[in-house]
Amino acid sequence: MPITIHFDGLCLPRNPGGVATYGFVAKRGAKKLHEEGGLAAPPYTHEATNNVAEYTVVLKALEWAVAQGFTNEPLLVRGDSELVIRQLKGEYKVKSPSIVSLYNQVHALAEKFAAIEFEWIPREKNKDADALTNRAYAEFGARASGAKRREDASAQIRRGFTIEIETPASGPVTFQALNSPSFHGGKVESAVSTQTLKVKHDDGSTTTFSVIKLAVGSRIRCEHARPAGEDRLETLADAERKWHAALLALQSRLEEKS
Repeated sequence: MPITIHFDGLCLPRNPGGVATYGFVAKRGAKKLHEEGGLAAPPYTHEATNNVAEYTVVLKALEWAVAQGFTNEPLLVRGDSELVIRQLKGEYKVKSPSIVSLYNQVHALAEKFAAIEFEWIPREKNKDADALTNRAYAEFGARASGAKRREDASAQIRRGFTIEIETPASGPVTFQALNSPSFHGGKVESAVSTQTLKVKHDDGSTTTFSVIKLAVGSRIRCEHARPAGEDRLETLADAERKWHAALLALQSRLEEKS
C-alpha cells in the first residue's frame, strides 16, 4: 500500500508579503504516520508567498519521507494547487525566481524515490492538510499579536484582499485573457479600455482587475471584496486561494505564449 502525503500552503492576509504557512499529513491507508505544520518563510517579507509555502511543504514532506527510509516504497503526493502539481509533473515550466531553488530541491529529492507520483485533488479532499496550514497561521497570530490584534487582523481579512502578479504579456493580451467568462466566472459590471475590469459574482462578491503597463510586460492587480453581510473568515480565505491559483495558472499560460 503506497504512502500518501497531502500538502497545503497559504500566505495571508496578503500575498505576497504576508504570513506563509504550511501543513502536510502522511498516511498509509487509514493509518496516520505523521503530521506537521509551521512557517514557510520569514513573515511579512518578499520571501513570504503562497507559492513558496506550497513548495516548502512539498520539500519538508519529502525530507521527512527520506528520513523515515521510505524511498523504496511507492509515494503519492497530493495537493490542491493545480499550478504546483503541474509544475512538479513537468507540464508547466518554473520561471519565478522565488521558487526555482525550492523546485530544484524538490526535484532532486523526488529522484531518490523508486516510485513517486504527484496528483491534483480538489480542496474539499485536502481538509487535513488545509487545517494544519490554517492552524499554523492562527498560532503565529496568537504568538505575535495577542487576542486583540488577532481580532483586528480577522476583520481586515474579511473586508477583502489584493493579489498582484506580473506577466511578460502585453496589456491588451493580458486584459483579453482576464475578460473571459471562463476565467472570471462572473458578470462584467464595467470595463475601461484594456485597463480595468470589474466583475460581480453570484455570491455578491466583486473582483476588480487592473492591468498596469510595465517596461516589459504588465502587472495584474486583483482586488476582491466580500459580499455585504458576509463575515466568515473561511469564505474569504477560500476566495483568496481560488484567485491566487487562477492568476498563477493564467500567468503560466501567458508565459508559455510570450
